[in-house]
Amino acid sequence: MLLDLRYAIRAMRRAKGFTAAAVATIALGTGATAAVFAVVNAVLVRPLPYRDPSRLALVWSVDPHGSRTWLSPPELEDLGRRATTLESVAGLSDLRLNLTGDGAPEELQVVAASPSFFPMLGVTAAAGRLLAVEDDREQSPRVAVLSHALWQRRFGGAPSAVGATIHLDGRAYTVVGVLPASFSLIPPSSVFPAHADVWVALRNHLPFAGRDVRYLHAVARVREGATMASAAGEVNAIGAAVSREYASAYAGGGWSFALVRMQDDLVRGVRPALLTLFGVVSLVLAIACVNVAALMLARGAARRRELTVRAALGASRLRLARQLLTEGLVLAVCGGAGGLLLASFAPALARVPALAGLPRFDEVTLDWRVLSFTAVAALATAFAFALAPLVGRGRVSAAVPSGVRSTATTATGRWLAGAEIALATLALVVALLLASRFARMLDVNPGFESGGVAAMRVSLAPAYRDAAAMTRYYDAAIEAARHVAGVVSAAAVTQLPLSGAQLGSTFLAVPAREGGAEVRVDADLRGITPDYPVAMRMPVVAGRPFTTADRADAPAVALVDELLAARLAASGPVIGRRIRWIRRPERAIEVVGIVGAVRHRGVEEEARATVYLPYTQYARSTMFIVARTAAAPAAASTARAVAAAVGRIDPAQPVADVQTLEDLRARSLARPGFGAALGGVLAALALAMTAVGVFGLFAYAVAQRRRELGIRLALGATPHAVLAMVLSDAARLSAGGVCTGIGAGIVAARVIRALLPGPFAPDALVLATAAVVSLASALAACWSPARRAAAVDPADVLRADA
Repeated sequence: MLLDLRYAIRAMRRAKGFTAAAVATIALGTGATAAVFAVVNAVLVRPLPYRDPSRLALVWSVDPHGSRTWLSPPELEDLGRRATTLESVAGLSDLRLNLTGDGAPEELQVVAASPSFFPMLGVTAAAGRLLAVEDDREQSPRVAVLSHALWQRRFGGAPSAVGATIHLDGRAYTVVGVLPASFSLIPPSSVFPAHADVWVALRNHLPFAGRDVRYLHAVARVREGATMASAAGEVNAIGAAVSREYASAYAGGGWSFALVRMQDDLVRGVRPALLTLFGVVSLVLAIACVNVAALMLARGAARRRELTVRAALGASRLRLARQLLTEGLVLAVCGGAGGLLLASFAPALARVPALAGLPRFDEVTLDWRVLSFTAVAALATAFAFALAPLVGRGRVSAAVPSGVRSTATTATGRWLAGAEIALATLALVVALLLASRFARMLDVNPGFESGGVAAMRVSLAPAYRDAAAMTRYYDAAIEAARHVAGVVSAAAVTQLPLSGAQLGSTFLAVPAREGGAEVRVDADLRGITPDYPVAMRMPVVAGRPFTTADRADAPAVALVDELLAARLAASGPVIGRRIRWIRRPERAIEVVGIVGAVRHRGVEEEARATVYLPYTQYARSTMFIVARTAAAPAAASTARAVAAAVGRIDPAQPVADVQTLEDLRARSLARPGFGAALGGVLAALALAMTAVGVFGLFAYAVAQRRRELGIRLALGATPHAVLAMVLSDAARLSAGGVCTGIGAGIVAARVIRALLPGPFAPDALVLATAAVVSLASALAACWSPARRAAAVDPADVLRADA
């Protein structure tokens, strides 16, 4: 083996061009594939960093229409009490509380959790202790567990922080512990925070105890010996039983619970896009394999005399195969090392701001799975075709004339070229589909104009918790924002559009005609100030917007969007129609206007029916101040100026999450944009590798046909006729490969359309563009070999035969 290895290295040093081309091809193919696999591995494959993660699950409440939502506190108790297949169940609720006392006031992201949550995940404290059962009882002293980042930022990592008292929203909390720096929780839904500064006990932070008020995320651990399927069946049955027992809390009946594997559910939003990209990069790897096969084939033709002589001297077919496999091993090692070098840039994705919010992207590393995958891919690419020079030869014989054209190898080269063109066309079709989907998203009207709008969040302290005090504060905040230089209008809203935040609720539309039935409608709910449509440039389609006359003591009014208006219009006029909110069924709300539909959950998701209430009649402690600027480029600087102006109203009241709506829109487009950009890079790589491969295969075919072409020219064929003959042959071969790739692309389009949400409409333009580009690149690659064929000198060929 050492002898074979030394000989292989010497042979490859003599054939520097072949070696460089083969190593570069393997490095590009395996590097691109390993880089995408590193992302797939971190997001989809690597287990969650918790104890026995395969038994962790999320539990959701499912309405009669199949839509998932959260659990109410009584439902969480039902699960914990009735489920025999669950070892433990924990509830989570996100809060925003203001930290006051030493240092500047700061809004903190707080999560209230059941005491079983941290033991369920196998998390231990870095200092002190975590939440205990005694912390979660009525009238228990309030305790807090700090994140490692907050501990370092506010306490300098001092051990004395444990036992200290902090004030959150004016209430005293005793710090009992600090979480390890490695702990993080992937948001189980779009409304859950990406990080938490403080963790507190759940029972003392339940704002509502009603069975039909659902706001808790539920995490469960399946009991040892039970399967995920059996646990899901039992949980579903418990949900159905509960909805029957408490029918008054489950309007319409048919509610249930759904249990899903935690890891699968956390990344379900990015799984289709990642699998699509992995499919594209697999095509690149397949093209690399075909390129290596072509190189090996051409190399084998050049080494025909060497192999024949070695066979004549007694080398067996097995001995020759071993030598070729050793050469393949050397190529694999060199190419794999280059591939790892390229893949080492994959972790840089975690530092791209637009991708920072995607689940687990910060965990992209080159671990043992990525290294193993790269090694296997490189070995497979090199070894799969290392024996190409021996294929179809039977036993290598010294009697084979070196000048005779090998029809078998030429036919093999044609098949390889056609396969490359088909694979490249398929990759281009998928990339164009992703790009067209992203382009359509860029053209999607979100229902408002995001350019030039600054936004920030204010979560009011308990001193403002009555409705009148909230109204006074936000009136003052909006007035302060209006007086900032460059601001043309300002308003406030309970949740920003495109943020993923949602507050679904149910409304009952009062019959428009006597004797009619109430219409039950589910819609998102937003509270807004009167100038919100103006600041966001939302069209008022009919009726009127809110005014300052719509005070808390005035008749209840509402705006509905076009989607909800269309549903209400089926049973009568919309303007003047009365609806009842299921939370306050005794109060009739008059619809006074219709506004355009807004995408609140993201660019990828369609707009949902929405009801808007005046903030004076729907007072909330947390609202977002929005300010439209006269010059869009100045929105970022204006946002800081507005935040400073609002902060001066009450220096003890922090202003948080200062941003522009363009930034929010960019984050909403991050996932489809990443897919389109990476798909385009991979498609370009596939086309480039295919062009190189086709060039090499046709150059090899022309070299094999040199004698035939020389005779044709000697018998009177013109160089133009030879050029046309070779190009027409290339065109037929390329057309066959393109047609095969387009057919596969049509199938791929149907699969992608089923996997990916958002605007997606595969059309003939995408397929035609892919066909033209693939055909043009293939013919361009064949042009130089065709010219070389037309330039063959018949005299040289005939002298060689003589």
